[in-house]
Order: sequence, then structure tokens, then C-alpha cells
Amino acid sequence: LTSDKVLKILRALKGINMVGMDVVEVSPSYDQSELTAIAAATIASELLHLWALKHKY
Repeated sequence: LTSDKVLKILRALKGINMVGMDVVEVSPSYDQSELTAIAAATIASELLHLWALKHKY
């Protein structure tokens, strides 16, 4: 999956009862261009945003 597709899927899940989230394995030593780190941070940020919308914080 591309990062864009993952974000679209996550946004479609708005309102679900999310009980956990996890970003698994970002290895800076193998991520010279930092694209994986940026994608992981963007996805984590989106997950936090969705959680905040559900809990109205």
C-alpha cells in the first residue's frame, strides 16, 4: 500500500471505536531519505487526529 492509500483508509474509518494503534518498525539507518520516517509520522498524526475527533478533545 502507498502512504496515500493508507491515509485514505484511515480517514474512512472515522468514528470507529479505536482501542489501540501502533507504528511498527521505522529504521533510520535504512531510511536515508527519511521518507519512511515522514510517512510513519504522518500516519501516527492521522491516527491521533481520528482518536481526538472520537473523544472530542
